[in-house]
Amino acid sequence: MADNTMVSTTDVISAAIAEQVRALGGDAEAIDNISHAASYAVICWSLAAAERGQSIPREPINNGQSSTEGKGKTCAA
Repeated sequence: MADNTMVSTTDVISAAIAEQVRALGGDAEAIDNISHAASYAVICWSLAAAERGQSIPREPINNGQSSTEGKGKTCAA
């Protein structure tokens, strides 16, 4: 992953899929290839959504349950 505060979509996807890809026999190159392809798809979707005036809906974390951590915060990609 990047060694700075800026994290790319590819970094996030790589971290999310690495364990599963390795479990299926994949290596670092496979993880890299998959994460780049998925990042491209995310970018294409987000640009198309922006062209149509759409956005990613934001929903409260934990549906506003009693947890003090995260209450009222939102999560969006």
